[in-house]
Amino acid sequence: LEMAGYRTVGIGGVGWFDDKAKSSDFWGRDYFQEFYWSEKFKETNKIPFKAQLGMANELRLKEQEKLFFFLNASDTHIPYQGFGRNPEGQSKALGCVDKLFPQLVSLLPDDTVIVVTADHGDCMGEDGLWGHAIYHPKVMEVPMTIIRK
Repeated sequence: LEMAGYRTVGIGGVGWFDDKAKSSDFWGRDYFQEFYWSEKFKETNKIPFKAQLGMANELRLKEQEKLFFFLNASDTHIPYQGFGRNPEGQSKALGCVDKLFPQLVSLLPDDTVIVVTADHGDCMGEDGLWGHAIYHPKVMEVPMTIIRK
């Protein structure tokens, strides 16, 4: 998309996107013209999506003619904003993202490809398994949305 004239911007969420780690420093170098991550975006914070919206607002993205925008929403990651490590807790955390999603879209220009994603799924008791540090089809089901605005 960069070759097609799009500004490519990513905002990481979970701690794995911390660019100080060798396993994660490639995002800005190899995949995006600009890639941002902050401790405020981590899954251990309350409503990290709100902090990511603040970053998107600071970047003045609406001024772009063409934009590819990626965001990893860590709210959907354990501990699910403290709502509980269960399906209800994850659902409540996702509800917080859903409520703020229109605000994100309003910060972006009309010609935008938007990708908002979690980094993996979670087992919630399927086959007696919980969490994501395992291989299971539910862990491979990655919550995401891709929109062309």
